[in-house]
Amino acid sequence: MKDRKQVRRSGIDLLPPETVPDLQWAFDRLVEGRMTQGEVLSQLNRLLAARGQKGVSSSSFNRWFLRIRAGEADRPLLVDARPHAEPSLIRAETRRLLAAALRSLANDLDPAAGRR
Repeated sequence: MKDRKQVRRSGIDLLPPETVPDLQWAFDRLVEGRMTQGEVLSQLNRLLAARGQKGVSSSSFNRWFLRIRAGEADRPLLVDARPHAEPSLIRAETRRLLAAALRSLANDLDPAAGRR
């Protein structure tokens, strides 16, 4: 039986869920390319400190970003915790608007269809 290598979680992986908005902000700034990685990391560590969290190292930050870009990790996303009014994937109002748009498109393509 082969020995399995245990994966050590990075400093970013160990951050609590309330830091996800800060991580999402950092990821988005890196993708935009308007700030250097050092500038983003510095600001991220300030945001984490304001939340009472320890900052992350530049090597941990770089590995985290590279893992996401390579598809080896998920990018940070906020989860919408609001309860949904109905279980349908498309809400009634969205379905109504979509149906109206499709009817309008059909009438534009075949004006006689609207008179049937």
